[in-house]
Amino acid sequence: MPGVLQSFSVITPSGRQVDVAFSNDSSQISALRSLECIQCRNITYNGRKIDGCHHTICQPCIDNNDSLATGEHNCDGIIVTGKTLTSYSIETRTLLDNLIVLCPFSDCNQKALLSDVDQHIRDHPAVDQHIRDQINPANGSLSEIQIANDPDELPPNSRWIEHEGIIYFVVESNPQ
Repeated sequence: MPGVLQSFSVITPSGRQVDVAFSNDSSQISALRSLECIQCRNITYNGRKIDGCHHTICQPCIDNNDSLATGEHNCDGIIVTGKTLTSYSIETRTLLDNLIVLCPFSDCNQKALLSDVDQHIRDHPAVDQHIRDQINPANGSLSEIQIANDPDELPPNSRWIEHEGIIYFVVESNPQ
C-alpha cells in the first residue's frame, strides 16, 4: 500500500522541500539514498555527482564550502580531493522528475510529480491568499495577481512582493 516514507524529502528545482510518497520499492529507495548529499544529507534536484565514487553534493553545499567544489570529502574514511563534479545523468533526472511527492501545505492532500509540484505550489490557494494579504491595501481591491521574473519587468508604480523566489505583483482594478 502506498504511503509516505518520512525519511525522504526532496528539494525541488525552486528550492522547496517536499516529502516523497511511494510504495516500499527497494530499487527506488536505493536510488534515492544514492542521491543524498554527502554534506547535508538532502536530496536535491540540482545536485552533482563526484566522478570516481559517485557520491552526491548539492549546489547549496558547494556554494557554502569551496572545498566541495573540487569534490573534496571523506569517502569511507579517506579524504579525496580534485575530483570532477558532473551533472545528473538523464536517467537520474528522469527518476527525479517522475517521483511522486506531496504538496507541502498541511491542508492539501495533493500528490504530484516532482517536475510539476512547483507549479502546483505557485497555483495553490494558500499562496494566493498569502500574497493577497501581503499586498492588498485596506481600502483598495485587486483585479489580478501576476508573476514577474525580475523587479525591472514590473509596470511603474505597481505593488509587488517576493515570496519564495517568485515576484508577485498586482494590477489595480481601481487605480487612484
